[in-house]
Parts: sequence; C-alpha cells; structure tokens
Amino acid sequence: MTLFGSRRGASGAATMMMLVAFLGIGGFMYWLNGAAQPAEVEVVEEPVDDGTPRVTYDDFATDPATHLGQVIRVTGVPVTSGFGSNGFWTQASGGQPFLVHVSGTPTIPAGGTAEMVGSVMSMSDSVLTAWEEAGHIAGAGDRAAAEFSEAFFEAESVEFVAGG
Repeated sequence: MTLFGSRRGASGAATMMMLVAFLGIGGFMYWLNGAAQPAEVEVVEEPVDDGTPRVTYDDFATDPATHLGQVIRVTGVPVTSGFGSNGFWTQASGGQPFLVHVSGTPTIPAGGTAEMVGSVMSMSDSVLTAWEEAGHIAGAGDRAAAEFSEAFFEAESVEFVAGG
C-alpha cells in the first residue's frame, strides 16, 4: 500500500470554510426573515348585476312556489344528488327534495353548491315527456321520482362550486 503523505493541513482549512459557509447562509436566512414583508391576498368577488333579483337559498327553500314564473338568481344552493343528465335535487324546507332542471349539458358535482338563474315552473306530464324525449331522464325511476314534484326550478344558467 502506498502512502501519499499527510492530509493533516487540508482538514483544518476545509472545516473552517464549511463553518463560515454555514454561518453565512444562516445569517442570510435570518436577514431574509426580517426583511420579508407578509403578503396579503384579498379576493374580491363582484356580484353579477344583470337586473335579476337575488334570492338567498334560505329564502328560496322556505317556499319555492312563491317565485312561480319569476326569473330569479338563487345563491348557495346545495346539490344533494343528481337527476338524469340535466338536473339535480336540493332540499327545500322541512327536508323536502326539490328538483332543479339545467339547460344545456352540465357537469353536476355531487355535494357542491350552485348559483343559478331561472324560474320556478309547475310540473306536468308534458314537461316529463319532453325531458324523456330529449334524453334528460335516465329511466322510469327518474320519471317516477320527478312525478312527485309539484314544481321545479328551470335553470337557464348554473355555476357549480365543488365541495360547497
């Protein structure tokens, strides 16, 4: 085995340089912590004002029939379960399910909330038949559930928020 000489002098300088580097980095981090200013983020949501009367979900759920035929904007509507391909159920007062039919082809997240614009309409056999012909009802079970509704909300536009 060949010995290349002593490394004793190199080890002292390396240790000192390592300590100086750690102290320099520590001092720099301390300075950054003191010099940094906390960032404040403010989210400003501007309500849409299209002239449509705003109704809170609590006011709407108390008696949806009072809004029959009126175009309204309802905020904070909980999505309890889906209905066919174009609707969902929510809860009216007293735990009564209330049907919401959505125009277009929405993606309806279960368990979220919605803000919707539309009007309360009376349920009839002709409405159910039209929904069946358009493919909005997924079968006899959905039709039977919808037949028990006296009224429904026909949503012209809906904005969903997942997780409510």
